[in-house]
Amino acid sequence: MERKYANYVIEDNIATVTLNNPPVNALGIEVVRELDQVFEEIKVNDSIRVVILTGVGKAFVAGANMKAFLTFDRKAGEQYALEVTDMQRKIDEFDVPVIAAVNGYALGGGCELAMSCDI
Repeated sequence: MERKYANYVIEDNIATVTLNNPPVNALGIEVVRELDQVFEEIKVNDSIRVVILTGVGKAFVAGANMKAFLTFDRKAGEQYALEVTDMQRKIDEFDVPVIAAVNGYALGGGCELAMSCDI
């Protein structure tokens, strides 16, 4: 399934998950949801032995989409925080090793995302 922000390819038992939200792969709610969906999909594939998580461009993930925060009320902010935490927990507890291929900036939530990976 082709997504707008998070896609993956599987080759030689390696799933490479790529975030693509230019210019700095900010973690907007749509990005978080797509990344969560990707990990749900690949966890049922028994042929995968390792996952590599990376971002396109000059940033791995430069954190949350701060512009979106301006539109959040309390409930939306809490929902965002819960979805980010659930997605990171899913990566942290993933059945095969997850490698963060940090190819540039990893700030704020991007650093947290990298830390949820095994390597």
